[in-house]
Amino acid sequence: ETETLVNNLLKFNYSFLVIDLRGQGESINSVRGKLDWRQFSSQDYQGYLADLLAVTGFLEEKGIKIENQFLLSSGSGANLALKFFSLNPKFKAVIVIDPLASHEGVAIEKYLDKDQAGKLLFIFSKPNELANNLKNLNLKLDIAIFPSNQGLKEILVQKEIIDKIKVFLLEHLI
Repeated sequence: ETETLVNNLLKFNYSFLVIDLRGQGESINSVRGKLDWRQFSSQDYQGYLADLLAVTGFLEEKGIKIENQFLLSSGSGANLALKFFSLNPKFKAVIVIDPLASHEGVAIEKYLDKDQAGKLLFIFSKPNELANNLKNLNLKLDIAIFPSNQGLKEILVQKEIIDKIKVFLLEHLI
């Protein structure tokens, strides 16, 4: 889903390590057989956090400090990125696209910290209750709504969204 967006942002000299989370995309095979994220337990979900920790560690070993890394994710992965960020607040920027109001029984607001809120960009493909609730919080959240009847793949190619993400990254990664 994010391939087109990544390709557009590569033009601005950002480097990316794109991962498929366990049970999604190309990451469905394991020693336990086929994985399906829709059947994951809370313990499996914790494995996602371990995966992200391993990825950030790998990048640090390659000389990219966590302070120069950013997270970009969508859907339930956006919720995961927010939870990971709440545990690892050294990231300078986190971009979440169409997060879920709640995932694994935990409301998204649990992961929001007023001291870190300025590092977050929320992008929604349509107005919804979560976007309204986030706007009403007493936090300095950057929330962008790009109304569309299209799917995520189609909206991520829109120049307006790419420009919003590019400016956000320029402001936060310098």
